Amino acid sequence: MKGLIKAERVKLENPKKNLEASKPTFKQLPEERVNEIVNEKHLINSADPNKREVINTWKKMQDIGYISDVETINLENHFDLSMYEEALDELIKGNPNDKYYKQVLQRYNEQNLDLK
Repeated sequence: MKGLIKAERVKLENPKKNLEASKPTFKQLPEERVNEIVNEKHLINSADPNKREVINTWKKMQDIGYISDVETINLENHFDLSMYEEALDELIKGNPNDKYYKQVLQRYNEQNLDLK
């Protein structure tokens, strides 16, 4: 999980390195196309569980009738935030002055803990 969080950072801070790391996966495509795919500015790759949006999507799917029989499903039983929390905590402890990890923590809190 720590590796995924670090990889997110590379994508944001060093798109060229992200491209180089991704090229072997897309061997059949020209470099320009690979760059368009892996460094697309609107594409958000995140290991953050984003519980808020999962719940929102769940509700929308119910509203449009895509899922039913939800009374038998407790969505809370399907969230395990512990691995992400632990990885982020370890990264912050190892890098206490790192602004990026503090931003990731803030995003995590907003998307997973501050649910009202």
